Amino acid sequence: MNLDEVVGEIIQRYGCGMIFYHLYVVEHSKRDDLERFLRDAGIDSKMHYPIAIHQQEGFPWGKAVALGPGVPNSERNAAECLSLPMFPELTEEEVDYTIAKVVEWDGQFGRS
Repeated sequence: MNLDEVVGEIIQRYGCGMIFYHLYVVEHSKRDDLERFLRDAGIDSKMHYPIAIHQQEGFPWGKAVALGPGVPNSERNAAECLSLPMFPELTEEEVDYTIAKVVEWDGQFGRS
């Protein structure tokens, strides 16, 4: 089983064509619900940038900046991206468990 079957986007390649093997990022409009479900199942996932940079207190840190009406990609990424566990010591059983839980969540809550 793999996560390609799950609703939502798996971000594996960036515009520069590079692959970052230290991150396994998924994007879903119900990211907070997925994170809570995984946490309750004992899976540690991370929201690296839960607040878009232009919405952080103090931005632009003393420098002049002109933003348009919004920065939609930044705002969407801040709201929807979640990093699943990815590190060298992760066992195959832990990978399978994480995949099973993401698929379980998707079947119960992700598509509605």
